[in-house]
Amino acid sequence: MAFNDATTRKHALERIELLRILSWDLAAIFDGGMPTTEQLRETPLLRDHNFSEHKVPCVEGVVVGHPLLGDGRRIKTSQLFCVDPGMKWIRTLSRFYRLGGA
Repeated sequence: MAFNDATTRKHALERIELLRILSWDLAAIFDGGMPTTEQLRETPLLRDHNFSEHKVPCVEGVVVGHPLLGDGRRIKTSQLFCVDPGMKWIRTLSRFYRLGGA
C-alpha cells in the first residue's frame, strides 16, 4: 500500500478509478437518476444470491483528537487505503490518521 513499485501503483490507480466511478454512480442514485432500465439490462444477473461480507484491512489503536470519537478510545478505523512508507500516516476510507507511539 505504499505505491513503491510499478505493479502496486498500477493496481492503486485502477482502484482509484473504480472508486471515482462508484462515487459518481452513488451521487446519481441519490439524485434519482440511476440505474435506468437500459443500464440494468446490460448488467450481469446474480442468481441464488446471499448477502455476505469481505474482510478489509484497517488499523486498530487508541485515538487522540478524533472529531467524532474524542480521545482515549480504542478504535478500528474504516477500510485502509494507503500507508506512508515512513509509517507517519495512513489514509482510510473516511480520513487521514497520523501514526504515533504507544
